[in-house]
Amino acid sequence: MKYSLCALQHSYKLLLLLILIYSRGLYAQIDTENPPFRFKIQHFGAEDGLPNRNVLAMGQDHQGFVWLGTLNGAYQYDGNQFKPPLKLNKLPKGEYYSREVSRVGLDRNGNLWLGSYTDTGPQCGKKYLLKAGQIQPKTFKEVFHKEDPFKNDCIKYYVRSESNIFNYLVTHVGNIYWHSGQGDFRKIGDVDNSGQNPCAPTLFETRQKTLLVSQRITGSSKGCTLFELDSTGKILQKFTLSDFFAPVWKSYDGTIYLCRVSGDKSYLLSSNFKSNNIFYKLNKKGDVSAFSAQIDTSISKLIANDPFFYYKSFYVYDSRNELFWFGYEKKLIAWHPKLGTVFNSQEIIMPEINSFSGVMIDKTGAIWIRTENGVILITLENRQFNRYLYTDKKLNSDSKKYTTRGMVQIGDKLIVNTHQILIVDIKSGKHQPLFKSKDSLRFFSGQQCPLLYDRNGSLWCAHNALSKIELSSLNLYAYNLASKSGICTTILPFNKEWFWLGHHYGLSRFNVKEKKVYPYTAYNQFDELSRNIINGFFPDQHAGGIWVPASSGLYLLDTLKGVIARYSTREKSPAFLPFDHFTFIHPDRIHKQVYWLATLGGGLIRWNRKSGEYKQYTTKDGLSDNTIYAIYEDKLGRLWLPSNNGLMSFQKDTHQLSIYHVGDGIADDEFNLFSHYQAPDGRLFLGGINGITAFYPDQIPVDTEVKSPLLLTVFQKLDMNTGNMVDYTSEYKENNHIHLTSGDRLFSLTFTLLDFRYLHDFRLWYRIEGWQDKWVMQNSREIRINGLPAGNYTLQVKAQINNGKWVTKHIDIPVYVDAPFYFRLWFILLCVMLCISLGILLSHLRNQQLQKDKELLEYEVSVRTEKIAKDKALIEQQANQLKVNAMLKSRFLANVSHEFRTPLTLIIGPIKYIAQKVTDSSSLQLLAAMERNAEQLLLLVNDLLSLSKTDSQQLTLNEQPVDLALLVKQTVIDTFLPQAQYAGIDLQVTGVDEPCLMLLDGEKLITVIRNLISNSLRFTQKGGRIEIHLSEDDKTAKIEVKDTGAGIHPDDLPHIFDRYFQTNQLDKSLQGGTGIGLAICREYCSLWGGAIAVVSEQGKGSTFFVTYPKRSLAATNEELAKVNNSTLKTQTSHVTLEPVYSSLVEVSAQPELRRTLLLVDDNPDVLLYLKTILSPAFRLIFARNGNEALTLL
Repeated sequence: MKYSLCALQHSYKLLLLLILIYSRGLYAQIDTENPPFRFKIQHFGAEDGLPNRNVLAMGQDHQGFVWLGTLNGAYQYDGNQFKPPLKLNKLPKGEYYSREVSRVGLDRNGNLWLGSYTDTGPQCGKKYLLKAGQIQPKTFKEVFHKEDPFKNDCIKYYVRSESNIFNYLVTHVGNIYWHSGQGDFRKIGDVDNSGQNPCAPTLFETRQKTLLVSQRITGSSKGCTLFELDSTGKILQKFTLSDFFAPVWKSYDGTIYLCRVSGDKSYLLSSNFKSNNIFYKLNKKGDVSAFSAQIDTSISKLIANDPFFYYKSFYVYDSRNELFWFGYEKKLIAWHPKLGTVFNSQEIIMPEINSFSGVMIDKTGAIWIRTENGVILITLENRQFNRYLYTDKKLNSDSKKYTTRGMVQIGDKLIVNTHQILIVDIKSGKHQPLFKSKDSLRFFSGQQCPLLYDRNGSLWCAHNALSKIELSSLNLYAYNLASKSGICTTILPFNKEWFWLGHHYGLSRFNVKEKKVYPYTAYNQFDELSRNIINGFFPDQHAGGIWVPASSGLYLLDTLKGVIARYSTREKSPAFLPFDHFTFIHPDRIHKQVYWLATLGGGLIRWNRKSGEYKQYTTKDGLSDNTIYAIYEDKLGRLWLPSNNGLMSFQKDTHQLSIYHVGDGIADDEFNLFSHYQAPDGRLFLGGINGITAFYPDQIPVDTEVKSPLLLTVFQKLDMNTGNMVDYTSEYKENNHIHLTSGDRLFSLTFTLLDFRYLHDFRLWYRIEGWQDKWVMQNSREIRINGLPAGNYTLQVKAQINNGKWVTKHIDIPVYVDAPFYFRLWFILLCVMLCISLGILLSHLRNQQLQKDKELLEYEVSVRTEKIAKDKALIEQQANQLKVNAMLKSRFLANVSHEFRTPLTLIIGPIKYIAQKVTDSSSLQLLAAMERNAEQLLLLVNDLLSLSKTDSQQLTLNEQPVDLALLVKQTVIDTFLPQAQYAGIDLQVTGVDEPCLMLLDGEKLITVIRNLISNSLRFTQKGGRIEIHLSEDDKTAKIEVKDTGAGIHPDDLPHIFDRYFQTNQLDKSLQGGTGIGLAICREYCSLWGGAIAVVSEQGKGSTFFVTYPKRSLAATNEELAKVNNSTLKTQTSHVTLEPVYSSLVEVSAQPELRRTLLLVDDNPDVLLYLKTILSPAFRLIFARNGNEALTLL
């Protein structure tokens, strides 16, 4: 488009082109004219179910059904079928209905008047009425309960009105009556209906419900008087006119439209008669003037030549479309005051008609023409699309179709690629080939893909070769393409020197100056693009490159770096797209990160490039086809989508779809790839396999919902006995709901859309609230429902025409389905009564049994009460005994603990004293072992004493300033490090580098730490790891003991802090211990306000957490040293002994001994003792556990 605009600046070249075009003869193409209206014609005759072809009258009832009067009665047409004549009630003897219906009228109360017109005889005035909402016709007296005022003066005709509802009527003798409703009539005047009048009076009811009456001036051969009367007969206006004019319509400004139906024959046939008009307008001053558009002179001549012209002709004004409809014998025209004749039956293909005899415009604007061979229905719409190079096969089946590809507009000419290059005049629709020489035509017979107009006034197109056409001289230049690239599908001018070319197999570039094609290689990691079809180039500054839709995905091309991105089904979000073959990309005008993608088979995709979110729209969402060739957005937020099945308009925000087909004015339902172009003025040209569709998207109004009545016309149920469908329509109309018994398995409903513009061009959507809440589409007008469960439902139905427009709101139909007899109230009540009776009987029998059981129960209660009293006394005695035993146990533990402490103190003290006097290393080691085990026994005794104090609530804290970091460090290193080293376990302590001075009970905390580390050592195998970590915050100090041991079974975790608990696992051997260590830890932690917790995974180890509330103390260096000394005294033995663990050796160096002993124990003190007494006599080998012992053996 950019280059087309630039070309207009070169006026001299454009002038040469236009001279060239006009110098060649243009020839007409079939249907190149684009009239302002599009007409659709349908004929209904005997083959369509209308038994009597000769239609005498037409009308429309209050619901919208069309009624046709014939010699054999009146037929109702519901858009699907003609229903047979109504069944009439029997009349009293001597009276009868006339089967002929030549008068049809609808009154203001919704009653339909059906009857015939006969001057005299017994049929005079015979008519019947179909009351609103009823299906049985009745007489005037039965409907209004009064005598028929027209019994002796029959109704000649009902006065026409624009709404097809009559308020005035004229009788045989010429009386004019005003109908005030409910059968009340008032005479307001009369007219001359005598046979002596060559032109009978003509009457028309205006929108203001006044009456226009045109009547021949008495004694005059051509003049007439036009009156306007109100409902009381008062003359509102009176005009004397020179010719006989019939009133047709009255506008809101008071202008009266007239039709000349008679005049002076000598004047009409003279050469002085110049006017071709028969339609005129009369202003309030009485001036008659013709409309600007002319009509065929032959029609005016008919007025003079045929004395029965008035009786043979008919006329009506269509105010919706500003059209006069005029008919005479076999001629039917629609005439526009400004445009002239827009419809002529003699210029188009029409059904075989003997004569047109009348016209009616229904509520929806459809035109009904009655004839002697059925009726003709004409619907019209404003033409929204123009066609170019279009061939109507109905008019000329031998004409060839033009399949179009590339196109470009130059001025008011459209250059189009078909099987050759054509120049189309946009205004006239005529066309001519660009080349006439056979060589040129042969050369361009295959040039059907892209078309480009550059700034130098040259056309570029391509197929198997790249071609340049200088329009000023029509010189041709051809340039060979890369042999492996295939057909060229698209061209993009990049700058003055380079063109981008897209092929069936990848990309190439063309240098304009060098006139050379260069294969493209910068595909980077997306080499598959070189083997796939390129469908276009779309520069995008926001994306920083050129979008390339292809058959293998959507690609982003950087002109310097090459192909830098791919979006397809093979990628992950945000580069994922649900389809691979793309034809077009359109950036959203509002949301910069949003793109709309057209695909070849995958529908329409809305894609957010930044987030990767997408929404795919396919035929399941209402699209007419999943192949879309282009996307153009208008100012109203609609996307225009040419496809393989019509043209779609997609509203971005509401997702409302409108679909246009050939019947809506487009050239063809199947469009072509690359065949689309938008002119600078916004006009779209979309090419297909039968010409071009042109339109201005912004000028097509947004579809609004059309209110058309949707009615249920047939209700049938399946008879299970006969297998036939039985009609229940009368039952539905009487009750206004559908009733189904429990045995009615299948029922069907047939609907009609009383908008005859869309007779067979609509589909139904329905849902059943309470059973099937999702809308279901039905292409036929019949809905069949099977197996509806018992209950009350609402069936909702709405109609949608084929282009996607909703033409009705949903209608609600109540549906009541009876429950089976066993769910009905009477059956339930009967069952309840039976149950009550049975209950009473059972209750009586049960009471008797209960009485017996009561007596037996009372005896049993007395016996058991006595036993319960004895048991209660025994239980109380046993409970008291248990309390005494618990007190004795606690007292015993306390006494034993005290008794153990004294001897242990006397053992530990002397050992320490002797150790200071002994210098022999072996003796010192034994003394150290004795002291260590005696202190271990003392700790155990203290634990037992603490348990007893806990039971008696005598346990207290003795908090003193202590350096917690030093305490933890000394406890771990001095007490457990040698043992860990001996066991082959890595024991680490962290977080103790900085002092942590606080008030705490050091002895109890040491007890907790020792218990936890002892457990870890017991359950951790050689090569394992134990880590003790101290951490603190402002409020709490926390000690973590983490090991890589066996872990704790999940079933044991809830009980490990219970007294005396070890394990519930029967297959697990006990590892020693008393079972009170962790219980003591929990009691101590609770005492100082802290907590203890454990996290364990069986087979991987455990971690214990101990917290102590932090109560910090401010201390100087001297005070801190005192505290550290105190801590050291708490932890350090009074006797400094050499570590005993280092003295154990695996093999004694005594080769002279004859016997060797293997000693196995996990306690190094035991091994030390055995070594001392056995080493003089044996060669000793030591092992820490059974595995080491087996290894040594």
